[in-house]
Amino acid sequence: MSRIAACSEGNLLRMQMLLLDAVRELIKELTDSRELALETLVAVGNPTMVHIFLGISPEGIGQYPFTPAFVTTQYRSGEALGLPVGTVIVPPSASAFIGSDAVMGAISLDLDQAKDPVLLLDIGTNGEVFLFADDRILATSCAAGPALEGAGISSGMGGVAGAVASVIDENGVIVYTTVKDGKARGICGAGLVDWLACLLDDGTLEYDGYLESDVCLIGCHKTKNGTLLPAETAVTLTASDVRKVQLAKSAIRAGVETLFSVGRVDKSKLTAFCLAGGLGYYISPKSACRIGLFDSDLLPLLTSCGTTALKGAVMALCDPAAIGRAEALCRVCETVDLNAEPEFSDAFIEYMLFPE
Repeated sequence: MSRIAACSEGNLLRMQMLLLDAVRELIKELTDSRELALETLVAVGNPTMVHIFLGISPEGIGQYPFTPAFVTTQYRSGEALGLPVGTVIVPPSASAFIGSDAVMGAISLDLDQAKDPVLLLDIGTNGEVFLFADDRILATSCAAGPALEGAGISSGMGGVAGAVASVIDENGVIVYTTVKDGKARGICGAGLVDWLACLLDDGTLEYDGYLESDVCLIGCHKTKNGTLLPAETAVTLTASDVRKVQLAKSAIRAGVETLFSVGRVDKSKLTAFCLAGGLGYYISPKSACRIGLFDSDLLPLLTSCGTTALKGAVMALCDPAAIGRAEALCRVCETVDLNAEPEFSDAFIEYMLFPE
């Protein structure tokens, strides 16, 4: 929303240039400065970002009735965007908040051809959810906020060197790992979910989210070679942090549950629950269920699928039929507006609590 606001303030061209400069640098890095005749580039992303990428204002997405300038497949010459490629393809979006990243992610897993009920959740600041069941495709977007990605958390950070990436309780001793084995500088989303699960288990954190005082992460740093190094950290958790996670996990859980309700799909009939995105890949399904992010009954079905958006972009490059499949998915997809569903509000309140 801040990017949409910036566009309304006249900063569209500036943001587009920053984005295209970054893409050019990535291309340079990938080609190692060799002179290559690159034919095609596929760009996937959320609707706001692909609008900015193409230099088209996303302002219509930021206000009711939330109308994007386009949702269909877009083709541009690389020259028009100042990129060293022949053709640029932006696959279709399903709605103003369900972008080509989520759509191509579903295609990469062949979910559009699924015969039995399956669920796809791409976890991020917006959690996109697809439910494939009974020859229907339902989708929604959950405005979870950035807490589960480490943003807005007192010791939060992205998944970079020094971020606490996992936390477990081993016989009463807190053991944590960090990205690239660096000294703990903060905590990313996956580590945060683990830590909350541990605090719930030992009673430090109560089911309603009450935290008597700030908590510091104290324990042993487990290195890649398995060595346990007792180490103090400056990583802390506050009551405000807990509340932000509660809001984020409640939005996602309520969105998923509402999709089942609207689709009249029995959860017990689900055959797979696919987690996508960086957080979806690294998060512990067990810890996620412990804090109530997911229904614990679905734990056996949870599968981390990695960055499916990237896999879908690669698929669009390699398989001429992939874009057509994405367009077909978008034509039949039923978008669920959570704000218009009474059960979402009730579920959101219910899932603010942690499981006892």
